Amino acid sequence: MQTVGQIIEGVLNSRLRPRPGLTPEELEIVLCVSRGLSTAEIAAVLGIGRQGVKNHLTHIYDKLGYSSRVELLAALLQHGTEVLGIPRAGAA
Repeated sequence: MQTVGQIIEGVLNSRLRPRPGLTPEELEIVLCVSRGLSTAEIAAVLGIGRQGVKNHLTHIYDKLGYSSRVELLAALLQHGTEVLGIPRAGAA
């Protein structure tokens, strides 16, 4: 069984676009969030400023209908990548 992170990495590698229209950069940030990275850690990994990470997170929340990292993580844990418009493996 794949983890949420593995599925998101697969989407990034295949250049598929999830339904909500998340950009590849936003998907990378969701991947980092799913791994428990802080804003500062995400900024360091992606080579962008902390404010850039915060801006991306705001766009992600707006697109997906959440208002915080906690809500996003809870949804990912409960519904998996379907939250991102990516069907579960084997789903029709």
